[in-house]
Amino acid sequence: MPLLVDGTQHASVHRSVVTRPSRRGAAYALVMLAIASPSIAQTMPADALVLKKAEYELYYMPQYRVDAERAVALLDQAVAVAKAKYGTTYRGTPCTVNLYPTSNGKASTGSAAIETSMSGNGTSVSVTRCTVHLLTWSAPEWKTAGGSSWGDPKDVVYWDAMLVNEYITIFQDLTARVKPQGFSYYQAPSWFYQGLEAYDGYYHATEESLARARGLLRDGRLGVKNNKSYIICCKRSDGGEGLAVKSDYVDGFALVAFLASQFGEEVHARILRSPRLTFEEALLQEIGVSLDELFQAYALWVTQ
Repeated sequence: MPLLVDGTQHASVHRSVVTRPSRRGAAYALVMLAIASPSIAQTMPADALVLKKAEYELYYMPQYRVDAERAVALLDQAVAVAKAKYGTTYRGTPCTVNLYPTSNGKASTGSAAIETSMSGNGTSVSVTRCTVHLLTWSAPEWKTAGGSSWGDPKDVVYWDAMLVNEYITIFQDLTARVKPQGFSYYQAPSWFYQGLEAYDGYYHATEESLARARGLLRDGRLGVKNNKSYIICCKRSDGGEGLAVKSDYVDGFALVAFLASQFGEEVHARILRSPRLTFEEALLQEIGVSLDELFQAYALWVTQ
């Protein structure tokens, strides 16, 4: 899925610390409805409704109220995950989440996006712009959508994970910014932040999405193909040490999941909060092994 940040496009598509309540049988309630303001007419139809909370403003069409209720539960879950896993609360302009009734250049069955910008630094950083673009689940296009790049169906489980994947990005970015010094979120290799977004999306959206992610890892569709890992160690194009991957999103997810399984899921937050100036320095400090040792352990883990 394309991920847009400050005008820069990053490949993306779309995780255990917080209790993940099953969505089956859960009750969802919208707390405040209003006609959308004219200011969003460029991106959503003029008769869209809006639900406002401190962390986000959800825009949706009246005929897709059930989708909005589902989205509210997922967005609130992402907020809870951000607080529990990263210790991060939203600060700044609420994030606009658009559930489009039809596909467009920013949202379809094959893509979703988040656009963000921030101001300040350290403890004074805040969000000045945040917009999530997603095709609403009940849009007719989903009925004929094919499978994802991972081989899983583009069903409601996929949609749930996609929404959390996109929205939680802003909290991950904030986590890396709220520190006196250190690398920023998008200074990390793209396999890390895209893999982390996918991990939190699938592991923390619902029990069903968690089960699917674990199934994808178990049957070898992620992180390994024909018994060969797509992770390459340990030289980067600039000659430094690093891990390269064939697919930032697919292989990045498997590598981030491996880090959680070996070093505890809290390692994700520790890496983001590290004051080290580069991602590689932060990673090595937090895991306590060399990149070569990490690669060898991953190669063994992913083929098991």
